[in-house]
Amino acid sequence: MTINPKPEKIVPVTWLLPGCLILMICLTGCTQMAGQEEEPTQRINNLTWYLGTFHEDGKAEPVMNGTTITAFFKSEGVVAGSAGCNQYSAAYSGGPDSLVIGTPISTEMFCESPQGIMVQETRYLSLLQRSGSYRINESTLEIADGNGTTLLTYTAIPPDLLTTWRMITFGTAEGQTWTPGTLTTITLQFKSDGSIGGNAGCNDYTGKFQINGADSLVIGITGMTKMYCGIGGVMELEDAYIRTLMQIRYFSLSNNTLRLSDATGNMRMLFERKLP
Repeated sequence: MTINPKPEKIVPVTWLLPGCLILMICLTGCTQMAGQEEEPTQRINNLTWYLGTFHEDGKAEPVMNGTTITAFFKSEGVVAGSAGCNQYSAAYSGGPDSLVIGTPISTEMFCESPQGIMVQETRYLSLLQRSGSYRINESTLEIADGNGTTLLTYTAIPPDLLTTWRMITFGTAEGQTWTPGTLTTITLQFKSDGSIGGNAGCNDYTGKFQINGADSLVIGITGMTKMYCGIGGVMELEDAYIRTLMQIRYFSLSNNTLRLSDATGNMRMLFERKLP
């Protein structure tokens, strides 16, 4: 048996999108229903936001390498997280678009490395207090001042997720367990623009993902090559993998391991970080 070495171009595969209308809504941002009032700032609650960029004096600067700054907005009106070295919290108030953050309180550790981390922390806490509004675009949060000038840009995507993962094993809803053999590899890559890609065992695939809440994850497949591979069982493996991937609703990261679970919370997929 042979493997066709020339995959065709990636084509839309709408047959891989059960409940496509629901998925489309989830991947493009949910729309408020008529007559249903939105709770103040509910779109930013229950997510850990990771700071990516500072905006000041018309310049955009990334967060320093080796540091992580986070913000978690609680429905009780408190935002808390890491300022890079110390943990902080502050009261906040707002509406669907407005956001006012009070003076933060924080722990009093001193971090020596990386160089400049304490200056960055002071800068962050200062900018946070200048907030007056916010904007959300899919998995990106921008905090702006009262005039709409962006101060801070965050992402809901954990930095540790943005890599290529190699499948170890997975189980289908029908109770079958699949483990790729030595003749094939299944990969899943998450990208910062909200897209995914990888190889399903034979064919390459593309798609999108969105993090909708704490540890929640929605994945949609939008394209796939159409090779036929003659390795025994690989096409059945590929079909089971794609179907299972579409059923994922939660994720968990631990060291170099990624666990993906279905809507019931049952772990269905286990990946390891793919080394260069």
